[in-house]
Amino acid sequence: MIEPTLPDPEIIAQKAAPPAHQATMGVARGLLIIEMIGLLLIVAAYYFNSISDPPLWLSLPVSNEHLLIVTLFLLPASVLALVGVVGMFLLRTVGWGSAMLTQGMMLSGALLYYFRFDHHPGLLYLLMVYGIIMVLYLNSVDIRTRFSGTATSEPRSNL
Repeated sequence: MIEPTLPDPEIIAQKAAPPAHQATMGVARGLLIIEMIGLLLIVAAYYFNSISDPPLWLSLPVSNEHLLIVTLFLLPASVLALVGVVGMFLLRTVGWGSAMLTQGMMLSGALLYYFRFDHHPGLLYLLMVYGIIMVLYLNSVDIRTRFSGTATSEPRSNL
């Protein structure tokens, strides 16, 4: 007797997803890609400033402490953003988790920079606002529903 095979639930969820859900995932992927490129540009600018004499418009305050913050927080955050983008394209929960870890690392680095140094470039505030917006967007119902499969408004019972 031939056993009937059930289709993969993820494939069913992708096909049954309304266009609004697909659009919100596209926006989340796009925002994460923009963030990854921005973080890599910031890291490159700091390293460019540390090894050569940059033009005045590109000059950033560079010391060993600045480079340490950029290396320990922003560089890994950009790698996690890449993992998050790939995970979001594959609709894996690791995509959402990596995206949230990216925001945490970026905001931690920005806050450490803010409280450690007296010079606060405008880019620092932009990073903080972008991170907060991304955390709120990644926790929206549409995004969470795509990764959990279903959204429940009822509290779960412990029975």
